[in-house]
Amino acid sequence: MILEVRYLDGVVRAGGATGGIGWPVEPGRLYAAMVNVWGIGGEDPQEERALCWLEGTRPPRITAPPLGQVSERRAFVPLNAVHTKGLEGYLPEGRNRQEKRFLSAPLLGEPLVRFHLEDPPEDLLPLLEGLATRVGRLGSSRSPVLVRLLRGEPPPLEGAETWVPVEAGGEKSLGVWYPGYLEALKERHWRLYALLPPSRGKPRPAGRTWEPLPARLQGYRREPPPREEGPLLLGQAIALKPGLPLPLWPLVEARIRGRLGREEVRLLPLAFVGRRHADGRVLGVGVAYPPGLGPGARLELLSRVQGLWGGEEAFGPWRVALLPPDSRETLSPGRWQGPAQGWATVTPLPLPRGEGSVGARVEGLLRGAGLPAPLAFRAGPFPFLEGVPPAWEFQPYFPGPGPLYHLLLVFPHPVRGPLVLGEGGSGFLAPLEVRHGG
Repeated sequence: MILEVRYLDGVVRAGGATGGIGWPVEPGRLYAAMVNVWGIGGEDPQEERALCWLEGTRPPRITAPPLGQVSERRAFVPLNAVHTKGLEGYLPEGRNRQEKRFLSAPLLGEPLVRFHLEDPPEDLLPLLEGLATRVGRLGSSRSPVLVRLLRGEPPPLEGAETWVPVEAGGEKSLGVWYPGYLEALKERHWRLYALLPPSRGKPRPAGRTWEPLPARLQGYRREPPPREEGPLLLGQAIALKPGLPLPLWPLVEARIRGRLGREEVRLLPLAFVGRRHADGRVLGVGVAYPPGLGPGARLELLSRVQGLWGGEEAFGPWRVALLPPDSRETLSPGRWQGPAQGWATVTPLPLPRGEGSVGARVEGLLRGAGLPAPLAFRAGPFPFLEGVPPAWEFQPYFPGPGPLYHLLLVFPHPVRGPLVLGEGGSGFLAPLEVRHGG
């Protein structure tokens, strides 16, 4: 059985004095939301039986999309406390105010979170389904949701992450239900909201200090995505000393390709970009090949690459030594392989005019490279990576049928590189670090 939560706005919202957005959403919050609608609906004893069964089950496995960038705004809200003089001071305009943070973050992918549960007895299924469908929010009242019960195994969510409970440790600690959780929630509700004895004939709300949910913490670990080969495999590299300006890359690519004599390989500009103080210099040449290249051909290619080590080439006024790669991150295959959801161009890409919109042309290139359509993209003359020159500086060296564009791509799920969309060294992309809230 699966309880599936759809965020109707595609956005998660939270508030509080400190901290960020806890993600993925805690199972304990879903249970508390079901208890809330059970209480509002009259505390049906049959539904209570279903809640008692659920609190005795194991912590669920969770499938959730990653969060995008968290944004924040601040406001001053009335204190939730009763004035000593009685109800007159309980009105919002009569209360002191305190600063509160309001956080929000978009869901990167289909806005669905799934809690994978044990299968309940048949007579409890309609009761659990009735409770789930009455839940309208999860956590903050600014996060409207639609919850439904799935009895089969639905298709997997593209780009979603899977979180599994672990015995010890884990990347996150999430609040979960446990035997006795229903009674703990009842007790908390009574302490916070029960009416005090009448004063001057008028009952007074308790207005006691807010208390957190009495959930039990459970460690969760994120399952790594299945390891897949990218469209290219990055093998050996050739270090360049000194490094060369990035716009000169077509000259370097043509010279090294002529020395290697292999048409099926792709040469990649391993440039110092995307980091603080990056200067965009090409520090090395990455040699990539398709996964289908046989072992014998790979050994021959490696031999040819190693044969260039120790040599020297002249590129205009520069005399550049060709050396074995060292320990610098820029020359490491892991720097360019990902997997990552966000990618940005190191070298711009020509997009000829008159062939549909820029978005249609980008999607066509991605489709030709065997990549999914992006969730979002941006295109323009200015770079999206620190240290990369603007597109017009490449124009004299990247002859092509149209203007050059820098791209920023966000895929629905992490993809593995290295990624190259153009020819002659154009359209080479670097993975970005995607930050999650919480």
